[in-house]
Amino acid sequence: STPATPSTTTTPTTPSTPSTQNTPSKGKLSLKGMGLKKAVVNQLAKFSIEGLDQPGLFVTLKYQGSTEEVKPKVTPGGPGVYTVEYSPPRPGYLTVDIGFSGKSVLKTPLRVPITNT
Repeated sequence: STPATPSTTTTPTTPSTPSTQNTPSKGKLSLKGMGLKKAVVNQLAKFSIEGLDQPGLFVTLKYQGSTEEVKPKVTPGGPGVYTVEYSPPRPGYLTVDIGFSGKSVLKTPLRVPITNT
């Protein structure tokens, strides 16, 4: 028998699975605010989510390397617009994940440094 020869040609493919189509149906997702860049212990941090007009919105804030969560206050501000406020209890790094119906709209969670000052 002859050994199989590995193929040296590749065909580019574009995945079209539903899991890659996590974008909002209307407009483009926009995240704004200092609460996504940094936060201070026991001080209110906030950011806004725009363009996510989908049912089942979730915002998860967890300390990196821990199961400890920070409970955000999510306030609707109109169709597809939300304000998120949180107050971290200790320094470290928070991972921020946002999505709807159990599916994240971010490729990876955002990492926010939490400092004492």
